[in-house]
Amino acid sequence: MEDKKYKNLIFAGLMAAVAALFAVTRLYRLDIVPFGPYRMHIDELGAAYDAFCISDYGVDQFLYRMPVYFKCFGEGQNALYTYLAVIAFRLGGISIFSFRLPAVICAAGAFAALFFMVRDLLDRWYAIVALILMTVMPVFMMSEHWGLEAYLMMSFVIISMAFQIRAVITNRPVYYALAGTFWGLTLYTYAMSYIIVPLFLLASFIILLIYKKLSLKNILMVGIPLIILGFPLLLQQFVMMGVLKPFSLFGVIDFWNTSHYRADEISPAFVPENLIMSFKYTYVADRSAYDANATYGTMYYISIPFILTGMIASAYAVIKDVRAGVLNLWLFNWMFFLVARVFLLFVKYPNINRINGIFPAYLLFAVYGIMTVAGKIRKKAVFFAVLCLAYMICFLSFSKYFYSHDGLQNDAYDIGDSLGCDLEAGAAAQLAKKIAMGKPVCAMLNDGWRRDLSIALYTETSPYDFNRDHEPHDTVYNGLVWEMPEELDLTGGTVYLIDNELSHITSYLVTDEGFSVDITYPDFTVVYK
Repeated sequence: MEDKKYKNLIFAGLMAAVAALFAVTRLYRLDIVPFGPYRMHIDELGAAYDAFCISDYGVDQFLYRMPVYFKCFGEGQNALYTYLAVIAFRLGGISIFSFRLPAVICAAGAFAALFFMVRDLLDRWYAIVALILMTVMPVFMMSEHWGLEAYLMMSFVIISMAFQIRAVITNRPVYYALAGTFWGLTLYTYAMSYIIVPLFLLASFIILLIYKKLSLKNILMVGIPLIILGFPLLLQQFVMMGVLKPFSLFGVIDFWNTSHYRADEISPAFVPENLIMSFKYTYVADRSAYDANATYGTMYYISIPFILTGMIASAYAVIKDVRAGVLNLWLFNWMFFLVARVFLLFVKYPNINRINGIFPAYLLFAVYGIMTVAGKIRKKAVFFAVLCLAYMICFLSFSKYFYSHDGLQNDAYDIGDSLGCDLEAGAAAQLAKKIAMGKPVCAMLNDGWRRDLSIALYTETSPYDFNRDHEPHDTVYNGLVWEMPEELDLTGGTVYLIDNELSHITSYLVTDEGFSVDITYPDFTVVYK
């Protein structure tokens, strides 16, 4: 009894320590890393403004009502993250931190689900091993630290799979319903799931029917929420394919069309190149510094032997049980892995965010591999001590790299010039409006592209007033004017937001006309009287 109590205390202490480390790694510098202070990825910015518009006006920036797939920058953006950001903005206000918080919260849900899933598949001690790997592996740390909507697929695959395995073990309808619900929600995380999830579930149903593990009632418990959640997306796809014309469903949901349907990004022509490149993107890195770093790899290179060992050992166990007529639950991990892995061979440029849904399978293989190796070693305590030390060294080195940069860059993508968006203009415009106290604000900025969307977000401008398709100098919204005035208002009746690249204007107003300045934001000056 005392020995059991002692083990439970150790277990509880380990759980608390890993959970605390997980929270710190995900929340530390959340509003700064990976793009720097007052910076977001362009897809984050578009989703953030859509979230504000939905929250306050019930339409997106293009005035579509409650879309199930956002237009954003023209070719579409998955909806779930934006709707979660609506809740975050309502509770925490508009900020980069608030926008990225849903990624952390969903990852925390996956963290909890992973524990119960691995406990069901192996035991509670290897469940802690899985949590440690999820906490420290670069692909999870990086993807859960910013708000790219596609990366939600990783978290929702873990949650959905956990409910599915629990459903099979317990045969309880409530778990089948939860599995169907979360697989349905997974469809809203990333378009790749439109193919992967249905194929995986079809394969799962066939296997469960073969083993007489699935009743009609449980099929309905999975299918009903899945169909209800998936049907709106199916309608949206029909509109985008030209099968249906754009329409509004009961005046509540608008289904819009795009100028370019991205079906051409899936083709057998990509298979030869992907046979090699997809392995590089899986284990090493792609060309985006915010996805991975080749020095460390996506999951650390020390994980690869365990992943391969786990794949071989789990495949052997599954095949052995299949021959014996026994259902091995690791078959589900293998089915999802195979469906995703084969499908991704047909995808144009399968970079890390496109293949993100496959990493939970690799994580489970790594855990199985560690268990397999540990089972062959007499001195298990020494093995786990060495293993922990190796991962700790990798983790500390990677953390120093990841958190010490105020903007990750590499040769392929210069974040500042390509995908990074400067939100400092928006924050400065927000400050200028506060200083103005109802007076007009004139923004004189050297480069308006993306800054207009940033300003619209930070000044909480109505989508009915803001039109992103206009050039900034043609846009007037929410008391803020984008233009270079023919004459400056020297009476103090106008507050000026001036790009520091136009510092000669600031110098004239301050030195010659007695204006005051606020230099809270390094690249912009608010000039007022």
